Amino acid sequence: MLKTIIASTRECDNAEDAIEEILSQLNLENPDTLKKNTVGIVSLYWDFVETGVYKAVCEKLPFDVLGSVNSTQSANGESDDVIFSITVLTSDDICFRTILTSSVLDGAEKAVSDAYIEGSKDGRPSLVFLYAPYLVSKNCGDTYVRAFNTVSGNGIVSPVPLFGTMSMANDYYHSVVLAGGEHYSEQAVMLFFYGDVKAKFYIGTVMGADPNDGQAAKKPHRASSSLFALSATVTASEENRLIEVNGRPVADYLSDLGMLELSKKMFAMVGLPFLVDLGDGTPPSLNYFSQYFEEEKYAVCGGDIHTGSTFSMYINDGDSIVEMSRRTLDRAVAENPDAELYLSYPCIGRELTLGSVNRSGEEKVLFDEIVSKTSANRIIAYSGGEICPVGKIGDNYANRFQGITFTLIVLSN
Repeated sequence: MLKTIIASTRECDNAEDAIEEILSQLNLENPDTLKKNTVGIVSLYWDFVETGVYKAVCEKLPFDVLGSVNSTQSANGESDDVIFSITVLTSDDICFRTILTSSVLDGAEKAVSDAYIEGSKDGRPSLVFLYAPYLVSKNCGDTYVRAFNTVSGNGIVSPVPLFGTMSMANDYYHSVVLAGGEHYSEQAVMLFFYGDVKAKFYIGTVMGADPNDGQAAKKPHRASSSLFALSATVTASEENRLIEVNGRPVADYLSDLGMLELSKKMFAMVGLPFLVDLGDGTPPSLNYFSQYFEEEKYAVCGGDIHTGSTFSMYINDGDSIVEMSRRTLDRAVAENPDAELYLSYPCIGRELTLGSVNRSGEEKVLFDEIVSKTSANRIIAYSGGEICPVGKIGDNYANRFQGITFTLIVLSN
């Protein structure tokens, strides 16, 4: 059985006050609060690292802590940008292990592989969380996920579901992961679950892509909103670098969209994702343009974009964001009567899109409104992209990095 507790504070300057607030909510003096195995997942604004509050709080906790920097969040209804939250998972029969990888700058694949081998030496984990620094021009999100799928499965799917995010503050800098009171800009951190973990995954973007359904890849897929007519085939690429589209330079494709100049600015096109089918038998998912580099003649994308992939631009407006989140949450609540925790790491691009039409925070409010009708704990924290299965192939999970997507994990008893 899994028990969760969420504590939060907005006290960013006085470490003693922050510690007192967090500890009073966790009630650790009660011997029944914590079970035999415990871990804490933190979500916080960068300033809590800078002022030393994050480290000071961790030093007072009797269990491992890991997590990510986020731009904004809502934790059990406490919603703000400048906020620190910790989600405590504790259980007598589920075990947890935190592993900090080696440097991902020059060997992300080896770093993730070595960490997985270490984490699974006593048996295959039931579930893994991954928090990685946002280094899209060096390692895209799929760099980490591909390495995980390779070491634990066949490179495309894995018997172990992977969930997590790319750590990023709202200024696109301070892309660090958090572990044990320290912060790391060149390493990832992984949380391994062992035992009978009851987890379900949800994606609020592509209809028909059900991460829990072993037949999902065989079903027709449609987007939650209309697609532009400019569908395309990738004719030259390298990992997450898009070089040619329909046999022409990617610059021509961006010109067709009227966005070549805009795309030269980092993250300027994040609000215009594209639905990509990698052609590997797994369901399609959302990717996005990060930046076009004129000298190198390629565009960097948030995730992998294989040669031979097909994609269409995806209309991502305020109405579609909120409506798809509503449908997804309504379904999740209906399907999980014994839920203990709802956890979501949406891409910051969703919040930016809502903000551009004066609807900033609306998805957070909706999340809290729907899930608060249950007895489960709940947290939604925005960062640099989503790591989640996009579907199942038989008993294996098609783990994937996604952008501008509402992904959700529900842990139940």
